[in-house]
Amino acid sequence: MKSRKVLIVDDEQFILNLITELLEAYDYQVMTAKNGRAALELLSKELPDIIVSDIMMPEMDGFTFLQKLQENSVTRHIPFLFLSAKSQVDDRVRGLQDGADDYICKPFDHDEFLARLEVRLNKKNNLLFAETTHTSEIKGDIAVFSLVDLIQMIKMRNLTGELKLDFVNEKAILRFYEGKLSQIEYKGLPPLKAFQFLMDRRQGHFSFYSSNEQYQDEIMLDTEHFLLEAMKQYDDYQRLVSELPPLHQVWLRSTMDLKGRRMSKVAQKVLQQFDGIKSIQDIIEAVSDDDQVVLKIIRDLIKNGFLQQVGSVTDNEGPPDMTREDLSDKDQCKDALKSLIEYHSGNASLVVVGDQEESLNTYIQTLSSCLGVEEGTCTTSSNSFSLKKTMLDDIHAMNIYGVTRLEQFNFLNKIMLKEILGFLFLVNGPGDLTPDHLVHECVQQAKRELMHYLLVSTMSADIQKADPFFNMGDVITCQIDDRDSVLTTFNELLHKCLA
Repeated sequence: MKSRKVLIVDDEQFILNLITELLEAYDYQVMTAKNGRAALELLSKELPDIIVSDIMMPEMDGFTFLQKLQENSVTRHIPFLFLSAKSQVDDRVRGLQDGADDYICKPFDHDEFLARLEVRLNKKNNLLFAETTHTSEIKGDIAVFSLVDLIQMIKMRNLTGELKLDFVNEKAILRFYEGKLSQIEYKGLPPLKAFQFLMDRRQGHFSFYSSNEQYQDEIMLDTEHFLLEAMKQYDDYQRLVSELPPLHQVWLRSTMDLKGRRMSKVAQKVLQQFDGIKSIQDIIEAVSDDDQVVLKIIRDLIKNGFLQQVGSVTDNEGPPDMTREDLSDKDQCKDALKSLIEYHSGNASLVVVGDQEESLNTYIQTLSSCLGVEEGTCTTSSNSFSLKKTMLDDIHAMNIYGVTRLEQFNFLNKIMLKEILGFLFLVNGPGDLTPDHLVHECVQQAKRELMHYLLVSTMSADIQKADPFFNMGDVITCQIDDRDSVLTTFNELLHKCLA
């Protein structure tokens, strides 16, 4: 199968590099440009299958770039996605009104980004709809045409009628009058909440039947603003879901004593729902309060030990505990690391932070060698992440990212928080400990996020004397080109993760 070609347009080199690495891992061909003008020059020589563009760029911004594409009969049909930090509703409305097929806000989730890319490519290659506007019945597969695509198509054609969604065990009906979404009938839920759950249904069939009936308008927003508000809430919902166990799991109240503990009425109501029979998804649907509030409550109940999974004992979940002596053995160290990778659902990353690129790459290279890995790539451009992919065996792999700038740290921390095992901060001199330095700021963030971290000092001086902000239990000295010394620092961080 011929690989699909993607044009990425962004003025930040490290974002171009990150997305390129992600797409090439899934066999996409990638073209890159740093602004709209440079992208147009590329398009005059070669056409991609899809375009992903930032908005705020020098010389030519994303809106102007999209306008130029729409004016050209050769490029106007190329699927176009905005990927931008501009998340205000007005910006998203403008992007979609100008002709963009989708709008993804930074920071973004890897899987969601790939899924949306694939949907747009499938839409281009597997268009199921007749082009005539008088078609009275339209049928198709939801896996090919998303719910948002269907609603936008009906809106553009000003159709009146019912869109019926048929899933494996459920059905839903969306009613339209002259292109406007007027009603959503699904489990008796209010429109926004119903739409949020329907967005997750990816397997099933749809059929649209035209009619002359004027349906009562139960949705006050126009269709465009309803979709944007619903997608914004869906994005927020998904970020909270990523902090929870799988929603199909069944949990029940633990035996923890609630006496003397203060808990809101909503939290008490949510807690009472956990009867060991209903799944997390069932409880979210059953509680009438705001979904995001309910998700945060469930997250906190699990975190604080008020719930335990059916058929498991909370205290025994997670990787096995190991002593520092256990981890001094190379094979046991690798076994412990494999258990951590499995605990993170097979996606695990280590982030090494330091402002001196040479020492950063030396440490990463030495660590990879310690783990018995001789193959891999290490990107050393000052504008990109350093990266070493360590294959412990045919199944277990870990990415080691090297970060030299605060914006890179923030970006990785936001989009990969669940994958990160911990942080290693390289301290190369006393200046690294000042409050405005990269290491100091990143350590503060790691503390706020309650992440595992370790300061790896190449100095013999007492760091705590230099700055009491640093806890001596978090500091270890290291010779970055010595395998034993580097492995000792890694084992110390691994012990923190396993404790």
